[in-house]
Amino acid sequence: MSMSAFSVVGESQLARGFTRLEFPSFFDPVVVDFDRKEAGGIGSIKLGDDEPKKGVYAIVETEPTRGRHNVTVGLGGVDGDSQTLLERVKYHDYNPPSVMEGWDKAILICDWEKDIRNSAIKFGSVAQKTQDNKIIEAMKSEVHLLEKMLHAELMQFTGSFGSLNVHRNKSKRFNYFMANPDNERYEYYIGIAMGALRNVVPKYDAPPTRKHIKHFIKAQLLAVGETVYGSYDSEAIILDKKGNAKVTRFKKNAKNAGKKDLEELEGISLHKAASAILEANEENPNANAPTFWKVINNNKLIPIKDLEES
Repeated sequence: MSMSAFSVVGESQLARGFTRLEFPSFFDPVVVDFDRKEAGGIGSIKLGDDEPKKGVYAIVETEPTRGRHNVTVGLGGVDGDSQTLLERVKYHDYNPPSVMEGWDKAILICDWEKDIRNSAIKFGSVAQKTQDNKIIEAMKSEVHLLEKMLHAELMQFTGSFGSLNVHRNKSKRFNYFMANPDNERYEYYIGIAMGALRNVVPKYDAPPTRKHIKHFIKAQLLAVGETVYGSYDSEAIILDKKGNAKVTRFKKNAKNAGKKDLEELEGISLHKAASAILEANEENPNANAPTFWKVINNNKLIPIKDLEES
């Protein structure tokens, strides 16, 4: 079974920004899609009996950063934590993960105790009088197991195999123990988690579309010897087909950069040049060269990344 084979078959609105997703009903977990922008002030929202209590979440940035979607995996509602799963997501609304201030979606997979109970009855592994306590302990273990499994599944779509950057909001140390792993059920939960992800990031399994300067040169949209223009009155000349360049001018703290500064930016990639210019002006040096640098095209100055559209 492909982990991303499941698709949403129905939806119901729980509250502003909260949508319960329905999948093929082999098992019965609660699956909730949370839209941060639609919800607005999440802290005041109450879901009553529908509140997700114990389970796993994935916080998602649907807008890619440098061609990739950031995803953070975590869990809530177990280990004696006073926060339910929903409260954990609410916490991230005003205290987002450090790499994901702009996250806008969350997927919650939770409260599958009914599946555990049905499995226990089916296999006769739990006596009725001790069933509730055993199910509580099993749920605790399974939440940890599912968080670990979901993180591992998402990691398959990083690097050149997909468009995700995957992070983990680790909980307290916990050594889970499953005496009889219910593999079919776990695969179903991971499958619907990936189906919910596809619902908000349809191309998470496609390689990032971000292009390097050399791709524009190869496509003859840029030429060796062409001048490009960037922030801080910067100018550079493309030196070769790999996209290396010579920076001829830029401002540093509102003054023209000196000869030594320019010598350090000769024969390097336009990406490194852009990063150095930003860093010299005390900005985040995490530059995207096709966005930072512009060219004159049809008498207009446009970012290199837009050349194909002009």
